Amino acid sequence: MTSVTEAIVVLEADRAVVTTIGGSTVGAAAVVRSAGASTPDLGRVVHEIGDADRVSIVGPRLRRLDLERAYVAISHRPDRLRDLDSA
Repeated sequence: MTSVTEAIVVLEADRAVVTTIGGSTVGAAAVVRSAGASTPDLGRVVHEIGDADRVSIVGPRLRRLDLERAYVAISHRPDRLRDLDSA
């Protein structure tokens, strides 16, 4: 039986907190801070999300949309995004 991994991303003004759950880890958090920029580097955030089976993003609507677009552009897996607003 394969285990499902989930990444939960919390976007804040100057950082993104990425927590992965599942697989061989109970939970691992990575904080991606902006280096002189006003927002975190979305490419680095997508890298921290990795190959999670499900991705949930929490934060301001426009930042979420930016990260969702970056995630799809890099991973080509829009089916893995979960909409928490409709839950």
